[in-house]
Amino acid sequence: MAKPLAIQRLAITNVRNLKQVDLTPAPGINVFTGANGAGKTSLLEAIHILSRGRSFRTRKINDWITRGEPTSRVVAQISLNETPEKLTRLGLERDRNHWRARINGESTSRFGDLSRELPLIVFEPNAHDLINGAPEQRRTFLDWGVFHVEQQYLQVWRRYQRSLRQRNVAIREHAAKQVIQSLTPGIVQAAQALDEMRHRFFAELQQAYSELTEQLEADIPAVSINYHRGWPAEQSLYELLEKELVKDMESGYTRFGPHRADIGMQHEQRQLRGWLSRGQQKLMALLMLLSQHETWKTSNQIIPIILLDDLYSELDEMHNQKVLNLLAESRTQVWITTADGRSLTESAGKVFHVEQGQVQVHK
Repeated sequence: MAKPLAIQRLAITNVRNLKQVDLTPAPGINVFTGANGAGKTSLLEAIHILSRGRSFRTRKINDWITRGEPTSRVVAQISLNETPEKLTRLGLERDRNHWRARINGESTSRFGDLSRELPLIVFEPNAHDLINGAPEQRRTFLDWGVFHVEQQYLQVWRRYQRSLRQRNVAIREHAAKQVIQSLTPGIVQAAQALDEMRHRFFAELQQAYSELTEQLEADIPAVSINYHRGWPAEQSLYELLEKELVKDMESGYTRFGPHRADIGMQHEQRQLRGWLSRGQQKLMALLMLLSQHETWKTSNQIIPIILLDDLYSELDEMHNQKVLNLLAESRTQVWITTADGRSLTESAGKVFHVEQGQVQVHK
């Protein structure tokens, strides 16, 4: 049976208006209520920063370090299998130029180490970009998905990115064809390994998506989701790169490969993006994220933490309740923010009220 991951204690210093927060959440559903600007989303943002080294709200570090403060810090104690006596301690401190991280007191120089210890599913107001946004959004979704089920993925991804950069630099600097062609075997080898891992992950994701859509009776069209690997399925990447080299040199970059992968979405043979309502886009994005959660749980036998920012303003009452019922039965630790938590209190293990950066337990 999969083991639930849970934050047993969270301490936040100088993340936006959260000057000093120390809280002990419940292992199940945690609800954070309060007015807009109170600091609810900043709580989830702090957890995301600890897991991935960056915010889901902004790319600018200055935006989330409390104004006038030199550093911010997030520390968490996490446990598996509801055994709080077996804790892992994670800590991240960041100023505007440097960062320091520790796992059980040992320094680490890689954000990936933190991410493996604290896998997260995050649903926030811009989650609909997963459906209607640029392909980069869906590639990021794919990459995080595979990262948590394939131990070698990050290493292979870095090797591919390094090979891709080398080829693109050679193209932009108008290197001789023979020089560019000498890079082809390395880029193809890494590309094929990436594609195989992505393909395995996506097959599991498709199955989970189909089951969840039926289970939640989601009010969206019958949608097929498909993995597009970044070059035609019937062609060898090696032969394609050789054949298209002149056009790549004219374009100034490599036009085929895993860096052009995407997730296709179709309804009755029509491309889906562009005509779903905003609410349907957000519901479909949530289903994709919950499917990723199920895939991680099946593959790793670990139940990751879920962060749901402003859930009740994003979905209608019926779908909200179905999602909550699903999560309540899943043994997942869930962090939900909402301006009005009255309809959530029955499902919650703990309810917190956030006001002016201060967090108090209500239940």
